[in-house]
Amino acid sequence: MAQAVETFMEARIARLESDMGHLREDASDIKQDVRALRDKLDIHGQRLDDRIDALDQKLSGRIDALDSKFNGRIDAMDSKLNGHIDAMDSKLNGRIDAMDSKLNGRIDAMDSTLNGRIDKLQDVVESTRTWMFGLCIGGFGAMLGIMAHGFGWI
Repeated sequence: MAQAVETFMEARIARLESDMGHLREDASDIKQDVRALRDKLDIHGQRLDDRIDALDQKLSGRIDALDSKFNGRIDAMDSKLNGHIDAMDSKLNGRIDAMDSKLNGRIDAMDSTLNGRIDKLQDVVESTRTWMFGLCIGGFGAMLGIMAHGFGWI
């Protein structure tokens, strides 16, 4: 029986060693496949990097072209608008200066008219003051005369 168990065990060990050999071959095949896939990924990665760099250069060129084109158009629009703004500024300044001189003339005319009327009013007040002063002195003299007659001084 010991002989049978030993034979049985040897058969099982041989089978395990055979299976282990197959596993080693499979692991070796898997390692080779992984290396091949890694190499393919490196090649594809390099191709993608090259394509991305080429696309980056192409798009950078196009963006730079658009940038210069739009900068030129914006500068042209800026100078055009500045010209229009300057023209409007000078036109409005001219109109404002004309309106200013016109209003200054009217204000000066109004000032001279009002000064003339105020001078006339001052003359009237002067003459009225003189007349009132004379009236007050005459009234004061009349009152003194009445008082002197009342006290019998006259």
